[in-house]
Amino acid sequence: MLRFIVIISCIFLIFTSSGVVLAAELPRLTVDEGDTPLVIKGTLDKDTTSFSGNVRLTVTGGEIKDLQLLPSDLNNTDDDSVVIDRSEIRIPTGISLSDGQPRDVRVKVNNITHPGEYKGKLNFMLSGQTEGKPLEIPLELNIDAEPNVVPVSDNLNLQVVRCQNFLSCGLATWLLPDGVVQDKWTVQLDNQTLIPVKLTDATVVMQGEKTGNPVNNNDIFFPVPKQELKAQKVEFIDLKINGNQLSPDRYQGTLRFKLENADEPVKINATVVVRDAPIFALIVILVGILVGRLAQDMENPKAQKQVKLYPRYVQLRGNAANIKNESAFAYLEQQFKAVKEKIDKGEETEEALEQELNRLEINVSFLTNLEVLESKLNESELDALKARLNPQIKGAINSLIAGNIEQAQQLGKEVEQILREAQTDGSMGIADDIIQPLLDGFRASRDKLVDTIQALKPKLPGSRRWNWLAKFLAALSGVQTLNTEVRYWLIRPILWLVLLIVLVLLGLQTLYVNAGATFGVNGLYDYLGLFLWGLSADIANLGLRKLQSGGKKEEGETN
Repeated sequence: MLRFIVIISCIFLIFTSSGVVLAAELPRLTVDEGDTPLVIKGTLDKDTTSFSGNVRLTVTGGEIKDLQLLPSDLNNTDDDSVVIDRSEIRIPTGISLSDGQPRDVRVKVNNITHPGEYKGKLNFMLSGQTEGKPLEIPLELNIDAEPNVVPVSDNLNLQVVRCQNFLSCGLATWLLPDGVVQDKWTVQLDNQTLIPVKLTDATVVMQGEKTGNPVNNNDIFFPVPKQELKAQKVEFIDLKINGNQLSPDRYQGTLRFKLENADEPVKINATVVVRDAPIFALIVILVGILVGRLAQDMENPKAQKQVKLYPRYVQLRGNAANIKNESAFAYLEQQFKAVKEKIDKGEETEEALEQELNRLEINVSFLTNLEVLESKLNESELDALKARLNPQIKGAINSLIAGNIEQAQQLGKEVEQILREAQTDGSMGIADDIIQPLLDGFRASRDKLVDTIQALKPKLPGSRRWNWLAKFLAALSGVQTLNTEVRYWLIRPILWLVLLIVLVLLGLQTLYVNAGATFGVNGLYDYLGLFLWGLSADIANLGLRKLQSGGKKEEGETN
């Protein structure tokens, strides 16, 4: 019996010893599936060089009083020369794990100097463990750097011209600095970060200085607002400007670039100056020069003489239009053409031209009175008187047309004599009241006729005529080719009106627009400055004063 008890005791001791050995091998570490690999992310800046992450561990089959970590070095996946030493990877000391209770263990990586992606391993072991396989967890460290992106230039100044066709764009290219007609520009950003930086958005915030109009996304924009800026490279960002959609103005604001992992956007102060194409400005300058030449032309003695004499010439021409006798009318037409030619040439003195107009007036009056007298006689029933006077009247008209002034004057006397005789013996009857006023007017014109001298036979212009090129060159060179009608009816009133409007608008610009708060875009006023550059205010002022006086000297003006 004793022997049996001893055997049982030995067996119990053997099993007890085996149980102790088995119990020593039971504690086992496991990691949560979501923490393998352990990924630690962060953004490197001058104040932050350490990053950490949690790994959830669970022990089964016992307890762990002091968890140990044996990490490997962390190697940069892009640059093998960049390594984080294993000594920089740590966990808190004295971490204990209870059987079956998960616990988060904080893994910290210190002294990170370069951003990038790193990979390594974490080996967790029991305190004092010398045998058995440790718990191995892959470690991935993804470190971004705080973007250090700066513009190459803090201020961007661009000039843009609104042009729609080849001519206007060509003039702009020729007259203005290079590139003003292009619609694509570039902005340079210097990425000084050690890793690529993602540009997440690029926007334009600008407003017109005078119009106050904001710039929308279709006027000035970045065609590719999202892209990657290479590490330590200067990148070119395309900027598109639709100048034809912008009103002429000075647009000021900022270009804003949003970067990944950056709190504030990169800003560039921008100024975009938009102007109209120079073709209209060029036309205005040419018009100003031409108007200035016309104003000077209106001031010369020849033009003043024409403007002064032409109203009387037109009046006489209107009086002559009532003459129905074709021969008499044709004669007067030749006289008018001859006088008109002399006025246009302006070579004769004003007194000589006045005498020519006086002769014309006398001839028109003499022929008109004869024709009216003949018409009144034909309307009456005085057949005997008509038979005596009609031959004399026709003879006087024909004599004047033939240039025989003395004979015409003599026949006029005979007509007057016959009328006086008929008036004295009462043969005119009731026609006396009608004929008497005509008789008085006829006598006056007949008396003046004897003092006239036969006008020279007019020399009509020859067949030689300037072609369009000669006229154009003559006009540009200042040669006077304008006739009296153009000066009197067209240039004089239009020039006066144009100069008046220009001076009023320029005064408005000086006294209201520029002297007060900025009002709108200069628009037309910019062109008025160009216009008056060619014209000059002195010419305009002098032209106004002389045009108002009809070419006469103002009071107090001396030769």
